[in-house]
Amino acid sequence: MCRLIAFVFILTSLLTLGLGASLAIGHAQPPRPEVALLHLGDYCALPCWIGITPGKTTFGEGIQRIKEVYGNLSAYSLDCDSQLDSCALYGKSKEFRLDIDMMTNSGTRNDQALIDYVRLAELDALTLRYLLSAGDLASKLGGPQLIAFDSHDGSNYGADLVYVQHQINIFFALEGLPNSIVGLGNPVYAIGLRDRFSKQDLLSFDSFRGFGVNHVPNP
Repeated sequence: MCRLIAFVFILTSLLTLGLGASLAIGHAQPPRPEVALLHLGDYCALPCWIGITPGKTTFGEGIQRIKEVYGNLSAYSLDCDSQLDSCALYGKSKEFRLDIDMMTNSGTRNDQALIDYVRLAELDALTLRYLLSAGDLASKLGGPQLIAFDSHDGSNYGADLVYVQHQINIFFALEGLPNSIVGLGNPVYAIGLRDRFSKQDLLSFDSFRGFGVNHVPNP
């Protein structure tokens, strides 16, 4: 009996160590190139992005910072259009596009206007399919705190994940998935970084209850 107990104890310990090692290896895996290219949290704490802080950075400074980070990458070409408040990073293989849109608090495009919102979207430039999933960003950001619905039952525009601590929204692409289902495989249309959520916004959001759950907000 003592030998059996000892064997079970050793086997359980080995299994526990193996599981711990597997989890450690999983967390140590580098993010996919599409996620790494976003540099979320690499240069500064979110919602600051590559040195651009919503509510503090001017439009002119934002354009300059994007050029500094993305302008000299050998596998990509950068095209910024100040008249459209945006930049686009293209893979030279023509199969990748990162759209960067910056909105200002005044709605103007002059260099001194403060940026209050940044939107990032990655696409396959040939098929126009979105490249990121909710799982890609959850591996980088963890789980969200809240979920926002654009219609009462989530049927018209789907659901957005809300990271209050990072001042980020994750917008899902509507590509044949039930819009009120929030799973790790949901394709991501865009990431929005903002100056702050208003109190009214936070009161209107529903508590996030985990991936893989049918999220229908309360009436």
